[in-house]
Amino acid sequence: MLLRLIAIGTLGWIVWSSALALPSKRAFWIGLTPFPHNTMQHALDYNRVRLRQDGDLIAHHLDKGVPWAEALAGQPVSGELADGWAYRKAVAENRITLTSITPIDISRSEMASYFSPDGVLPLPEPWMHSPATNPAASMAAGCYSLSSRCMLRTALIGEQILNNDTANSDQGITIGAPLLSKA
Repeated sequence: MLLRLIAIGTLGWIVWSSALALPSKRAFWIGLTPFPHNTMQHALDYNRVRLRQDGDLIAHHLDKGVPWAEALAGQPVSGELADGWAYRKAVAENRITLTSITPIDISRSEMASYFSPDGVLPLPEPWMHSPATNPAASMAAGCYSLSSRCMLRTALIGEQILNNDTANSDQGITIGAPLLSKA
């Protein structure tokens, strides 16, 4: 509960201190996510238009997988992931952004899938047998987080922490921390 209050307070501070002016048609900001309500092309187009017209804060959720090997080697993202980031960057242009990243899977019991240049794949060796506390996994997750922050020009980041409790329970810990740059 305390972490949620800190994250909400931090987000409020970022918005309050931002140079982003209130929209002329309303006295508040609207935060949206690029996650579409449907995968049909008309829904994707509608979503992009609404994000650009109405969104003041764009929330990205990077929870499909992590390019483990590429992130650890410091290589740039490619393929489907690079295309996804380019889309997210375009819809969030001139908006405050929140990027949430999780290096663990949806069950919160294993590491996230491998987001390879060819798409999302099961974890390869040596990652498939690595516990969430593996130093290489922590380093790769940190590099992935940093590269996504830079590419998406993130003002606020939410990260799933890799720790023993996360690896052995159904509850992860999410933190929010402001960055020095604004979108």
